[in-house]
Amino acid sequence: MEGFGDYTVEWHMAGDLKTLKCMYNMKHGATVASPCLYCVAGAESLESLQWTRAPNRHLRDKSFMPVLDIPLSRVHICTLHALCRIIEKVVHLYICFAWTLKPEIESKRVIKAIEGVLSDIGLHGGNVKIEEDPKMSQGRYKVPRKASIGGVKARRFLGFSLKDSDREEKRNMFNKWKQLHKVVKDNAGGGAIQNHKAVVWKSLDKIFHYLEQHSMDESKVQALQEALLDWKKSYLAGWGGQHITHYMVSSYSPYKIRFRTILTFCFVSMQHILFNHSPYFAKTYGSLSIWSTQGMEKTHYMARTGYFKHTRHGGGKDRANSLLELHQWTYRRLIHRARQKELLKHSEITRLLQHIHKEKRQRAWEDSTARELHANWRQSRVRSGKRWARTRTSS
Repeated sequence: MEGFGDYTVEWHMAGDLKTLKCMYNMKHGATVASPCLYCVAGAESLESLQWTRAPNRHLRDKSFMPVLDIPLSRVHICTLHALCRIIEKVVHLYICFAWTLKPEIESKRVIKAIEGVLSDIGLHGGNVKIEEDPKMSQGRYKVPRKASIGGVKARRFLGFSLKDSDREEKRNMFNKWKQLHKVVKDNAGGGAIQNHKAVVWKSLDKIFHYLEQHSMDESKVQALQEALLDWKKSYLAGWGGQHITHYMVSSYSPYKIRFRTILTFCFVSMQHILFNHSPYFAKTYGSLSIWSTQGMEKTHYMARTGYFKHTRHGGGKDRANSLLELHQWTYRRLIHRARQKELLKHSEITRLLQHIHKEKRQRAWEDSTARELHANWRQSRVRSGKRWARTRTSS
């Protein structure tokens, strides 16, 4: 940098799984032999030995041709996308279970109950309808449409984002997996399998609790590894290992019987990545949440909202430039918010609130014993330059 000196810039890359695979020229299908972004091991490989190993696909894959020459040790999976896709798939498992219940009248009743739970969470604007997916359905095999779940709604299924100080009404908005699990359990009976399915949710809650940490020491990395082991055991016991997709959970397939051997092999990328490689990245960088693309996703949301609400969509006699209008609206919005912040900073209301807050702190100080203790401490010492020295007591 001219006038300042030379600096070494270390490039990192983060994003959703499909984007990263495209950037590294990898196949992202569900049946590829080596779907992992970081190694060439089979997707069914769930080995704790990988927890201390750096990514080595660039050394063992002859066809490795990245678009950008950024080492795999600096390529990070977005925890936000992982959370959304995992919750989508686990919820889809419950929908598929209800979809295949016999008799049909029982299936419709359970589906209706699941729709109520998902609508209460706020999915699809609070109006969830579980219907057949025409693209996935073939012949006499009917497949339900998968629910679309964003980051805000996905967090409500778990409780890792709750704090001890949160009120009861906020706590009731989270851990919604219990309601979904209860609907299915009441109609499928209890037993060990249902207990394992509940442990799957509890393990996911622990896993994402640690993945969202801003810093992780050795003890937290160890706790993450234990949660991953609990998830592996409970998931395989509760749902089985067939047709596990990119984001580590099963989905219903009309080919489950015909291609059972293939589907048993399909432990694909994200499940393998979280189990085998996330402990390495957590130990190396101290956190996985700092690489989340949540801020970029919010920018996309704002741009989409701005396009539909603040542009002419390319219409009009002059064929308006929507991109230019979007940039102009963004600029006006930033300037407006900056001015509002400056005005609020010097407003009478702000000064009044600051005065009230200062009075509350002063009153709390005067009513506590800290004032007397501080006065006694000052009397027992004398000022010597910039330091306080203890006074000599006479014998």
